Amino acid sequence: MSEQLRAGTLTWRSDRRLVRRIVLLFVVLAALVVSAVQMPAQALEAKAPAVALLGAPDGNGYTVVSGAGRGYAYGSSLPSAARSPGTGASRADSSLPADIELSSPVVAAAGVPAQPGHWVVTRDGGVFGVDGARSYGSLAGRTPDSPVVGIVATSTGLGYWLVTAAGRVAGFGDAQEHGDLVGVLHSGGVVALAATPDGGGYWLATSTGAVFPFGNAAHLGTPDQTGVERGYVNPRPVVSLVASPTGLGYLAVADDGTTYAYGDLRDPGTLTGMQLTSPVVGAALAEAGAGVWLLQRNGGVIALRAPFYGAVTDEKNAHPTTVIAPYYAPAANGAPVPPTVDGAAGGLVAINCSGSSQGAIVVSALLARPTADVLTAGARDGVPLCATSSFRNSQQQVALRARYCTAAFDPAATCSRPVALPGRSMHEQGLAIDFASDAAGYAWLAGNAERFGLHHLTGAAGAVEPWHYSLDGS
Repeated sequence: MSEQLRAGTLTWRSDRRLVRRIVLLFVVLAALVVSAVQMPAQALEAKAPAVALLGAPDGNGYTVVSGAGRGYAYGSSLPSAARSPGTGASRADSSLPADIELSSPVVAAAGVPAQPGHWVVTRDGGVFGVDGARSYGSLAGRTPDSPVVGIVATSTGLGYWLVTAAGRVAGFGDAQEHGDLVGVLHSGGVVALAATPDGGGYWLATSTGAVFPFGNAAHLGTPDQTGVERGYVNPRPVVSLVASPTGLGYLAVADDGTTYAYGDLRDPGTLTGMQLTSPVVGAALAEAGAGVWLLQRNGGVIALRAPFYGAVTDEKNAHPTTVIAPYYAPAANGAPVPPTVDGAAGGLVAINCSGSSQGAIVVSALLARPTADVLTAGARDGVPLCATSSFRNSQQQVALRARYCTAAFDPAATCSRPVALPGRSMHEQGLAIDFASDAAGYAWLAGNAERFGLHHLTGAAGAVEPWHYSLDGS
């Protein structure tokens, strides 16, 4: 729910060469000491691009894996000591042992379900366990007919499948093979495999958006057909496919952030038509499949209906204490302007407050245009608008929950006012705004905001928070 707190510190910096103002959004990540740290410009992809994103077992964190086999943990994927303030604990990122020499780059990774550790696989089929993950075999030395492109673990953690660009599937451990595309005519190379929870089937996805089911995996839809239905003239290549926790749905993601949800997987929103700072190369589901994180080649992480916990766009500063949210404003003539989506800032953007109001509102790129439109319309009608709270980081949500509830993480805790559990607040997703205005301003919002895509929250028993608006009214 909402609370009128400011999510981080906003300051302005003047740049005469570009004649514009840049909003700096300072986000405290993982309870580090608040300090202004300049993020280096060197991207991770300059040496070893990001290749895989591993969601934490509880859905409240993730690990970015690079082509060199290094892993960078965020949120609940961090060891508990590294998340606790005042311990002085270092961030124990998970990486391949230094004595392992790779014959080809790492191209994919898979976490061991409900256990520590993960596997990485190289282009030539080598599989290596990290943090105690046991190897069950590989394609190394077997001369795969084409490069290996993916690895997916079984639900038991006692095996995995490898898949090649030609569509060959090889099972190891308790991973059963249900067929593949070898000898089957198909367009585009295979880019991903996603499995059903019981291991009785899987889907293969190609770069052109075709999805092929095997075993007990159901055919639910394909991006190549959906793209045509949406009117995409030249759909971007699909790069990732992730299955829902039930196995009754899946999400396909293209390299421009276009998303295709099927079955019981909720549509997380799409970045179609927006300006990405680096292509998307992977994806991971957030808690219970309610949202998704998209991984950019440069190590950036874009949160869609999910909290942002951090990103590694520079391995020399893998856990920065500040991030820069790109500034967004519509064109003066009202024409649509695509937001700049930077995974170093979690896909957040900053929007200037309207009228005489000072400051900025920080939201997900998904909410950029609706927010800017509401501010513009309000200013035109003589209603200046700003916010007391927009994006709220995870540490702020924990503190807020602890302030009003008997326990921050217990769903059954008694609360003196409604406050969402950490990881489930729309503010953490950058999809909610607590507007700062007066009675007249709130009346104007109630009558106008919904036509721009911002929906008012109606609480239990008809209680209302006149300031709180979000993407879907939650």
